[in-house]
Amino acid sequence: MKFFKKVAIAAMTLSLALSTCALASCTDGKDSSSTEASVCYTFIVKNADGSAAQNVSVQLCAYQEDGVTLGTCYMPVAVNADGKCEYTAAPEAGVYEIHLLDTNNESVAFDGPTTTPAEYGEITLTLK
Repeated sequence: MKFFKKVAIAAMTLSLALSTCALASCTDGKDSSSTEASVCYTFIVKNADGSAAQNVSVQLCAYQEDGVTLGTCYMPVAVNADGKCEYTAAPEAGVYEIHLLDTNNESVAFDGPTTTPAEYGEITLTLK
């Protein structure tokens, strides 16, 4: 049993490492040899009253046009004191399903787009 537990932990660690490596920096015209991080998506998360949301994270998950989530979700990024977060090492350009998570990694309802646009940019989400 210990062997399988060690193998499972090793597999999860490898999976996390590979998903991190798969998060190639987005390109916005910068020289690919630059060490400066490029911002791919900027999320602005607000409360219903317009104030900056706190204690939430944005997560992107691979998405197919037929509406099926592929199951590959990237590490959530917490919003800062201004209710903003940036994916500086976002997945390759494409459409991703947007999830908001609370501090317990539970889904949070929001108004706004539920998928990213095909091109990088700024996205505003409002908590319900």
